[in-house]
Amino acid sequence: MVAGDQKLVHTPFVSAGYWSPCAPLVWDPVKAMSRTSLAEAVYAWPCESISRGRANSPHSRPYQATENNVSKNHLNFATLNFLNFVGDSDLSNVATEQLKKYGVGSCGPRGFYGTFDVHLELENKLAEFLGVEKAVIYSYGAATFSSAIPSYSKRTDVIFADEGINHATYLGLVASRSHVRFFHHNDMEHLEQLLIAQAKRDKEDPKRALLTRRFFVVEGIYFNSGEICPLSELIALKYKYKVRILLDETISFGVLGKTGRGVTEYFGVNIEDIDLISGSLETALGVCGGFCAGSQYVVGHQELSGQAYCFSASLPPMLAKAACTAISKLQSPKENGKRNQRLLELARLTDNLFHSNNKLTSIWKLYGHPDSPLKHLRFRENNTLGKLEAVVQTAFDWTDERNLKAPPLLLTVSRLVMLSCTLIHIIFIPNVISNIQRFFVQRYCDIEEDE
Repeated sequence: MVAGDQKLVHTPFVSAGYWSPCAPLVWDPVKAMSRTSLAEAVYAWPCESISRGRANSPHSRPYQATENNVSKNHLNFATLNFLNFVGDSDLSNVATEQLKKYGVGSCGPRGFYGTFDVHLELENKLAEFLGVEKAVIYSYGAATFSSAIPSYSKRTDVIFADEGINHATYLGLVASRSHVRFFHHNDMEHLEQLLIAQAKRDKEDPKRALLTRRFFVVEGIYFNSGEICPLSELIALKYKYKVRILLDETISFGVLGKTGRGVTEYFGVNIEDIDLISGSLETALGVCGGFCAGSQYVVGHQELSGQAYCFSASLPPMLAKAACTAISKLQSPKENGKRNQRLLELARLTDNLFHSNNKLTSIWKLYGHPDSPLKHLRFRENNTLGKLEAVVQTAFDWTDERNLKAPPLLLTVSRLVMLSCTLIHIIFIPNVISNIQRFFVQRYCDIEEDE
């Protein structure tokens, strides 16, 4: 027996005569801790946080920040809040009501107790808004198109993809394990050359050709360039060479067209000419999630084959209801396309103001279609990546010192147009870029600037 105030402990190993290690037990007259002492030790223990502190996320709406003890208004031009729905009071109130009703999450995938009435309501609203038979929603925008592509295209199929596609779309191409042929960005002549070459291969092996399906994978507005796809020409090639079109409208949904119905409305083409439309609720609508829309036959296939649809928890009900509210606002007679018309005017104005400033265009180049609110601002030199990184780091340090929420300059892209900016803001953009150029570019890039 061991006394209550003593315990047995192991001593370090020692060698016995027959070279076998042994660890004898010896008495250690250490008194056991009382309950009071134990409680004090527990409370005094320095606990580590199981999560990181809350980061300062970039503001999508105008906000105030203090600089040199002076409060100033700031506007972040590097967000995707095109229609100013982020922080909208109506959407926030609806989400709060649904939070009290349903809780935070849905606690399961759509096929396993994760479907709520608001999910079905949102799918019906999306289908009605776009003018298609059916729509399905996903809980994460980036996983939507990357999940939809491999649910249709398989090993024996061929995908013709624009080389300017975004990273999420590229992951979908990899997951499909299909034969992928990239054509030059928005170059329909190069695409047709690839189609002609594919037709020759099909003619040489007709049996394999019978099992081979062909897909176009394009974006309405390309995230990596801000350009708009030539949809009318793609549709003509589709019917000429018997190809299906998979269209990603992550950026263009809610933005292009008179009422925000996307690139099909912008070009005035029949939406039935597009086999599958994928979009995001995280850009123009300002919530979370994504969707796929099209015919009943095509879209319904994802309910059993879409990996992110079948195995991911469904969209939180409060976000689904907030998205319904945003779509209702776009459809309201009072709205009547006013948001989209103003956004188009601001996008064109930004393009004109930049290209009319010779001092800026001599150093910078603005990429993106004039009608696109997403535009890329880059150096004209091709060997300036290292210098640009130094510029961005300096800009970040400058921002951090002034306690701002987001850097004023991004490495390769600046989304310059959104409805939270006014005409004065748009006119002021060249001045902001000139200030960046004066303080950072001249310092790191050895560029002489005229006063």
